[in-house]
Formats: sequence, C-alpha cells, structure tokens
Amino acid sequence: MTFNALSVCLVFALILAASINGASAQARIDAARAERIARQEVPNSTTESIERDYEDGRYVFEVELVTADGVEHEVVIDARDGRVLRVEVDD
Repeated sequence: MTFNALSVCLVFALILAASINGASAQARIDAARAERIARQEVPNSTTESIERDYEDGRYVFEVELVTADGVEHEVVIDARDGRVLRVEVDD
C-alpha cells in the first residue's frame, strides 16, 4: 500500500512539474522586451499599444506603432523566443 501511495505522489509531482514548465515555456519575454524588438523593426516610431494574445497555438505580443508621418504598423512577436512573426502596415 505504501508503494502505491508513493507512486501516486510521484506521478502528481511529475504532472505538476510538467505543467509549470509548460506555462513558463509559453511566455519567456515580457511586454517591455517585445516593445524593444518591435521598435527595432520600425525605427523612429512611437508605441501605441501592446497586447498579449494567443494565436495559431502560441502566445504572441501584438505591438501597435506609429511613425512620425502617421503610418501605423503592427508587429507580431512570439512570446517564447522574441521572433518577429510578421510586420503589417495599416493603410
């Protein structure tokens, strides 16, 4: 009986550890880092908004920027590794 209880506790501990690791793997950069990455993609811009979203099976940051001439850009950044997934210019 003790072996079974110990086995159950071990399984729960492994499940808990996996869920904690999975959650931390989903978001490794913060909004400030995402903003810096986006501003490198669109130099001389001002940040309008930053939103964390879930799309296509991953967490992303959507950073809205506007340049001095009024052109709006959206930079979508993978929240795990900071990769720029796309840059869109709003007309």
